[in-house]
Amino acid sequence: MDSLLRFFVFAQENLGTAAADAAAAPAAGGADPFSAAGCGASQGGTLSMVIWLVLLFGLMYFMLIRPQKKQREAHQKLMDSLKKGDRVVTSGGLLGTIVGLAEGHAILDTFEGTKVRIQKAHITGLQTDPSAKGNENEKK
Repeated sequence: MDSLLRFFVFAQENLGTAAADAAAAPAAGGADPFSAAGCGASQGGTLSMVIWLVLLFGLMYFMLIRPQKKQREAHQKLMDSLKKGDRVVTSGGLLGTIVGLAEGHAILDTFEGTKVRIQKAHITGLQTDPSAKGNENEKK
C-alpha cells in the first residue's frame, strides 16, 4: 500500500513538472502549446494506464472471481441435494451416512451407531463407493 502511494506521488510530481515545462516553452520559444509534444504524452500515459487497469481487472475476474463463484454454486447445489442415506465426506475428514437433516445441520452415522451433528456447510462431497473400485479390479 505504501509503495502504491509513493507511485501516485511520483506520478503527480512528474506530471506537474511536465506541465510547467510545457507552459514555459511557448513563452521562451514561441512554440504551439497544443503540439503533440506538449499534450499527447500525458494523455497517452493516462489512456495506457486505464487500459492496463481494465486488463488487470479482467485477468483477476477470470483467474479468481469466476472460478470461486462456480465452486460456491456447485457446493450450494450439493447442500440442497442432500438426503437421508447419502454417504458424505466432511471438511474435517469424517466419513459417514446421513441419518437426519435439519435446517442448517445434518446428523451423520460415522461408525456403528456413533452419531455426529455437523453443519451442512462442512459437507464437502459425496463419498465414492470403495467396494465398486475393488470389484472392478478383481474382474480384470
